[in-house]
Amino acid sequence: MDLKTLHIYSRPKLVEQCVAACKEGKVVILYGGVKIGKSTLAELVRRRLSNLLIYEDIPDVNLDNLIRFCCQKNSRSCASIITTQGPLNTTVSLVDTSRIVQIEVPLLNDEEIAELIDTYSPSRDYTRFIKAHTCGHPVLVKTLCSYLSSCNWIVDETVFAKMLNLKFMNRVQPYLHYNRIG
Repeated sequence: MDLKTLHIYSRPKLVEQCVAACKEGKVVILYGGVKIGKSTLAELVRRRLSNLLIYEDIPDVNLDNLIRFCCQKNSRSCASIITTQGPLNTTVSLVDTSRIVQIEVPLLNDEEIAELIDTYSPSRDYTRFIKAHTCGHPVLVKTLCSYLSSCNWIVDETVFAKMLNLKFMNRVQPYLHYNRIG
């Protein structure tokens, strides 16, 4: 399925970084906040690599053991990506850190937000407005874009005041959805 149809920003630099590390036989650890796009990024990498194992949402307490397991199995012919909320603490870990690459999945920047907004074909540039209300969190950007798109990108003063007072979630709740690719 087309990423534009799913309203997913493809994060090409991060995808390339992951692909390169996987091709070198390294275990890739994608970490970042909740619903920031770690699993989506891993799936985008899978589209580029045929033999990729993805371990999603691994708790910190299991991370060390899983990385050791992946390092034993990992080679250029079979790569691994692990998604987790925090990075591996390399000062206390017994893992050979030369065999891993840790990549933080950040919030979307202004350019990425604008590109994601464009998938909704708005009537004008809403980047600053959406960035101010979402801080670049991909799910919030998509939710706000979906809502605004359903309103033909018109926000009246009453709705805007509710958004600023954080009473917006009741109106947005029906638009909250998480598209996963696969």
